[in-house]
Amino acid sequence: MLHSLFRGLSASALVVLSVQAAQADLTAQDVWSDWRAYLIGTGYTVTGTEAMAGNTLKVSDVVLSIDLPEDDGAMTLTMGALSFTENGDGTVSVDMPTQMPLRVTGTDGVDGVPFEVLVNYRQSAPTMTVSGDPADMTYTYTAASVGLTLDSLSSDGVAVSSDDVRATFSLGNVIGTTRMQVGDLRRYVQKFETGALAYDIFFRDPEGSGAFTMTGAADGLGIDGVSDIPGELDTENMSDMIKAGFGGTGTLTFGPGSSKVNFAEDGETFAYDSASQGGSLSVGLTRDGLNYDLTQRGVAMNMMGSEIPLPIALTAAELGFRLAFPTLASDEPQDFRLALKLADFTMSDMIWSIFDPAVQLPRDAATLDIDLAGKTRLLADIFDPAVAAQLESADAPPAELDALSVNALTLRAVGAELTGNGAFTFDNTDLVSFDGIPRPEGVMNLRLVGGNGLLDKLVAMGLLPEGEAMGARMMMGLFAVPGSEPDTLNSKIEINDQGHILANGQRIQ
Repeated sequence: MLHSLFRGLSASALVVLSVQAAQADLTAQDVWSDWRAYLIGTGYTVTGTEAMAGNTLKVSDVVLSIDLPEDDGAMTLTMGALSFTENGDGTVSVDMPTQMPLRVTGTDGVDGVPFEVLVNYRQSAPTMTVSGDPADMTYTYTAASVGLTLDSLSSDGVAVSSDDVRATFSLGNVIGTTRMQVGDLRRYVQKFETGALAYDIFFRDPEGSGAFTMTGAADGLGIDGVSDIPGELDTENMSDMIKAGFGGTGTLTFGPGSSKVNFAEDGETFAYDSASQGGSLSVGLTRDGLNYDLTQRGVAMNMMGSEIPLPIALTAAELGFRLAFPTLASDEPQDFRLALKLADFTMSDMIWSIFDPAVQLPRDAATLDIDLAGKTRLLADIFDPAVAAQLESADAPPAELDALSVNALTLRAVGAELTGNGAFTFDNTDLVSFDGIPRPEGVMNLRLVGGNGLLDKLVAMGLLPEGEAMGARMMMGLFAVPGSEPDTLNSKIEINDQGHILANGQRIQ
């Protein structure tokens, strides 16, 4: 059901297109015809009655509809009356309703119960101006506020009371620009800025005691992106869409904000709140691959609940996650990347006191930083549903690993620090030397500072038996050599072209 809502809202997003400088005269019919062509090309049915009076084209009773086979339903957006006015200077002004209801119907995939959702798209003081020419239009859009409100929800023909469910989402002071270029593909270059963001979601089970609340706010949003859309889209097959040129890149920035979640049912409770100083999310999808890069700064989280023995309080100076991998099969190796960063992570003293009541361990902020990159050969178009189903039924690997580089490895916590880097290549024709894993060849360099001191503290605290600590020291002695500084160990792990494993020049396998 949520998938259907988001898909429907993408049609509503058409009202937030925008413009730069005028290039040539546009007619009202040019703008409306382009809207229709775009919507029809993406699978919508568009109805409306056109009437030209003077320099204004009025299109009344505008309705967009599309089938939603995944939910055995349909989505309908009632836009009402639109007016396209030629301004005499080569530009066209678009007058839109301040309210546009979006209705989604379907069947719940879990229990087969039919549902109906009515969401109202609202905007106050909207303005839109279009300029350029039919093949290269630019839009400017502003609004004092833009919002979505859940007006009604029914399940199996029974309306859910407004006392049991609510959902609102709002943005203030929206300013945006979009350039639309029409060729073999439609290209959209967009830039938007907004003021305060707020959302409020509540649901209570009318037949039980469960209740869920989620609220949040942020100082503002920024969107900057480019997208390419083919004339016709097969939304059921992402692989074919990418091959046809579908894709784009974009960055979402968000300012300081906070969120809260509360849940209660049958005596069980859970509460969560978080705050951050802002961050960014970058996403890219092209024939070359999918990229995802998230960064959040100044994060603070608190959790408590009936299943949690004590309140949990965590902070981090930075959270980061990056993922990049191929989207289409290729005979040639393609780049991939995986990175995770947790910088200056801290826990509350209450959590520390569970396993370190005597404060024997250093409680300095911890850091985890892992950055992996490499080459892989994608053996099949994994975004093709039919291909994905075949791979799953055959239990076949979708890709081969050709190379892996450890660009960065840092783990700093409780007075010890492990760092490292390295690089390996893999022979996929040799699955014998390492028990089904392609044979690696390369070197990994590691450095451990404070390892023995940490073992001593863990033994003194009773968290680690002396025998196990001795075994750990023997392993470190086997794989590492002392460094020039106190309590420092260095290790060079090498796998040669014969499949031999060497530690600091000594063969261990």
